Amino acid sequence: SDVCSSDLCSLCHGSWSTLSHAEAWAWLFDVHFADHARLPSFAGRTMKTQQAALTSAGLYLTVMMVAFDASALFPVVPALHASFPLVPLASIGWTVKIYSIGLASFLMLGGILASRYGSQNTYRYGTTLFALSSAACILATRIEILIIFRILQAIAGALILPSSLAHLIYN
Repeated sequence: SDVCSSDLCSLCHGSWSTLSHAEAWAWLFDVHFADHARLPSFAGRTMKTQQAALTSAGLYLTVMMVAFDASALFPVVPALHASFPLVPLASIGWTVKIYSIGLASFLMLGGILASRYGSQNTYRYGTTLFALSSAACILATRIEILIIFRILQAIAGALILPSSLAHLIYN
């Protein structure tokens, strides 16, 4: 049964085509989550349950970070081209492409390393490498250096993805 008290509740089962993207997101977070999906409370739960929930949330956030990074540079390609005016646009495109290529290439290796050395250790090293390579990307002054650090980000992402899944399944 429907418990939503909003006038927009018909959108739960109706058409989204009449709303702009901003209106749809505002409705989703302000109305839908407020009336339909109450956030779970940790009151009365054991410490182990709370720790498991927080660990899962952290793992989900890092997986989202790795997935987001695959497409994060698409909108900023013009700004990158402005930052590196002497570099051809095709070379700047490699900063976007190389992450997806590297992530796909090293994903199997990340799973093997997670199996051999433990998902927790692989996750820790992957997250640390991802943070350091992200900081290095910010500080890169040449396009070649940026591409190298994007490859390191991809390798780190390939360590994070399988180890986070293994950690969720086996712990």
